[in-house]
Amino acid sequence: MFAVIAALSAPGLAHAGDVSMRVQEIPLHGRVLAAAQPPTHFNMFAVHWIGSGAVSYRTHGLHGSWSAWTTADSDGDSTGQWHDGGLAWTGASDGIQFRTARSVQRLRAYELWSLVTTAARGLSAAAEPSIVTRTQWHANQEIVRAKPLVAP
Repeated sequence: MFAVIAALSAPGLAHAGDVSMRVQEIPLHGRVLAAAQPPTHFNMFAVHWIGSGAVSYRTHGLHGSWSAWTTADSDGDSTGQWHDGGLAWTGASDGIQFRTARSVQRLRAYELWSLVTTAARGLSAAAEPSIVTRTQWHANQEIVRAKPLVAP
């Protein structure tokens, strides 16, 4: 998934099969920042930033209210000077706000909408998204660079 995000590093809109993605630069005006308009529907997102500071976010549920503030986690990953935030499942959302702490010079948001098809699966925790295999979302196998790392 991040190979797709990395390949589309310039702001814009992309669509691949049942997944669409909007990439946008977020203007830095004060401590609370709002994503550029118009809002889109998304159920996953990632954030990348430049600087030694931290980024927090909250999302607005499609038919609900704002979530609690969460600190974006880059897991130590970076692409050059960019901190690459991990992909977060938000559920159906239509808004996102960001807060910065310390020094953040640039901020980029990746909003993804993925049509989730129901696949046969075993018991799972509540509020967990459906598992969609790479084959089901028609992933481009040519961009796979390494075997995935799986936590114990």
